Amino acid sequence: MQVGKLPYNSMIRSIQGLLSPRRSDVLRGIGIQNDCSVLRATADGAIVVSTNPCIYLKQALSCPQWLDASFYRCVNDCLCGQQEKPFALEATFFLPESFCEEDFKTLLARLEYLCQKENMEYVGGHTQILSQLSDPLASFTMIAKRELSDDEKRLHTLTDRKVWERELLPKENQIIVMAGDAATETAALLAATYYDRCTQRYPDAFLQRLIARLDQMDGSLALSIARKLGVKVMHTISSGGVLGCLWEMSQGAHLGLRVNMNAIPIFQDTIEMCETFHLNPYELSSCGSFLLACDDENVAKQLVDQLQQKKIASGIIGTFEKKKEKVILHQQEVRFLDRPGKDPMENILING
Repeated sequence: MQVGKLPYNSMIRSIQGLLSPRRSDVLRGIGIQNDCSVLRATADGAIVVSTNPCIYLKQALSCPQWLDASFYRCVNDCLCGQQEKPFALEATFFLPESFCEEDFKTLLARLEYLCQKENMEYVGGHTQILSQLSDPLASFTMIAKRELSDDEKRLHTLTDRKVWERELLPKENQIIVMAGDAATETAALLAATYYDRCTQRYPDAFLQRLIARLDQMDGSLALSIARKLGVKVMHTISSGGVLGCLWEMSQGAHLGLRVNMNAIPIFQDTIEMCETFHLNPYELSSCGSFLLACDDENVAKQLVDQLQQKKIASGIIGTFEKKKEKVILHQQEVRFLDRPGKDPMENILING
């Protein structure tokens, strides 16, 4: 199997092909584009749960924003399924024998700092030392709660649930809005991690401006604006970047799409940093950015206007279509979107 996120075909064969929905109190379960699960807790309330890996703990010891990015990716996944931020965090750590306790305390102290910042509580998890492991790994699970909508309160059977889950998938002719910009998180992390190398090419002010954007990984404001306009279909831009997440959304809904690459928000600073490392910014994670599906052009324009008023980069980038072709337009070139491949960050971080 290739390094990175489990490939789509393997996910279909080994996960969705084997696991079946069976409970009406699970309002949102496993799905190719689901960022979180939603569980009915009471007649009026639900619990929202999201899990994310943190595979760059080694890098986080010298650049703590790597841990921050995994933390906020999990926060944003929860926010896609509810209105308030998570209130609890569980973390499972797998550590090599060579890992020292002081480094472990450093990681936990950073997590505690983030939990205090977001008024969350670190409620437990598990830590295991493994002889066959070379680098530390972790998995974060966050828990949130929210009130059920009137539509959700009416869901009492598995059939009802399936109908509701379809409401959370993109639909034909819906307009795609991107909230936030492409690859800023990854570009900023590269600048912070390889700062000394980057100073040979870029002035300090350029690098500091890019790194400062790591303070924008919290997507709660953007999603709150979208939700107030009635937007239901939301997807975080994480592994695979903008193009990978577009592919996931359309494939999960059995739709095609038509996207204008020139309309995707991206900073010139990000483009330059990605060029330095020979990376395609449209294939890189951008924690704090989202793809949103709007029912009509009027809602999409309102959403973009309100996001831009809050200084959140945004734009209408395309539409979902009945035809299965995933068309990407770039200037005069027309090409078709491929399924996401290996995470390009792996080689950078392994080989420096």
